[in-house]
Amino acid sequence: MKKVVTNSQVPHLWAHQTQSEARNSTGSLFFDGPTIYSYRTSFPIATHVTNERGEKAILFTTCDYSVTTSGHKSNVASSIPSGVHVFNVDLSNLDHWNGFRPAGSVAAYNEQIEEHERKAARARSTWSVDHELRRASETREEAIEFVAFYGLSETVRELSANLETVKAACKADAARKAQQIRLEKASREKEYADQIEAWLRGGSVNLPYGIDTMLRVKNGEVETSRGVSFPVDHARRGLVLVDAVKSSGEAWQRNGHTCHLGHYQIDRIEANGTVHAGCHVVTYKAIERVREQILQS
Repeated sequence: MKKVVTNSQVPHLWAHQTQSEARNSTGSLFFDGPTIYSYRTSFPIATHVTNERGEKAILFTTCDYSVTTSGHKSNVASSIPSGVHVFNVDLSNLDHWNGFRPAGSVAAYNEQIEEHERKAARARSTWSVDHELRRASETREEAIEFVAFYGLSETVRELSANLETVKAACKADAARKAQQIRLEKASREKEYADQIEAWLRGGSVNLPYGIDTMLRVKNGEVETSRGVSFPVDHARRGLVLVDAVKSSGEAWQRNGHTCHLGHYQIDRIEANGTVHAGCHVVTYKAIERVREQILQS
C-alpha cells in the first residue's frame, strides 16, 4: 500500500476507502481511516459515517480556516461519488475515537434556513431572491434527511409561507432591534446625564462609548465627543450643505464633490440631516444644539 501519493490522489483514495491511510508529500492533506484532514487532525474536512441501520453517508465540514484549506475542501468535495448522502455540518466536535456527536447540528441547520430567508428578504434582484429561497429549501431537505439518518427527535424549521411573510418578520425584527438600541442609548444618556452636561459646558470629561456623538463650540472650533475638532468656519459650510439636503429631502453622498471639516470630510448626509463622517455619526438634533453658537462665532 502506497501511503505517500499525489495531492489529487489523496481525496479519491479516501472517498472510495480503498486503503486505510494516505497523505500528500507535504502532509498538508491526509486521511486516517474514515476521516480526511487538512494540515492537522484538529481540522477534519469530511468523514464517512454509518448509522444504526447500516446506512452510509459522508459528513462534510462547514468550517473554513484558510485559503489552502478551502482548496482542500473543494478537492475533497469533487471526489465524492454522486449518489452518496452528504451532510454539511460542523465537524469541530468530531472525536477520532468516539466519532461524531450530532447534538446541535439541527439547530445549526435551522439557523442556516432562517439566514437564507433573511437574505432573500433583503435581496434586490429576482435572481438573488430565488437563489436564497432555493438554498433555504435545499438546506431544510438536507436537515430532514439528517434527522432521519440519525433517528433524532429534533424538529426542523418550517419554511416561511411566502417572501412577504419573511419580509414582515425581518422588518419586525429590525424594528425590535432598533427600539432596543434606542432604549439602551436613552438609558446611558440618563445614567451619564451629569457628565454629558459637564462636557457640553466645556469641561474635560470622558464620556462613555455608545451614546450619540455630541458637538460643542470651544476656542473657535467645533469639538465632537469622540475627540475630533475642526474650525467653526468649516462648520458653517457644513451647515449650508446639511440644510440643503434637508430641504431637498434627498440624501447626499460624497462622489467627487467634497465638504471638508478640518482634516476630515463628510462622507454622507441622510435626508433627515444625520451626518456621517468617518467613524462619526452626528444626528441633526446634535447639530441643531450648536447651530447658533456656530453662526455667532
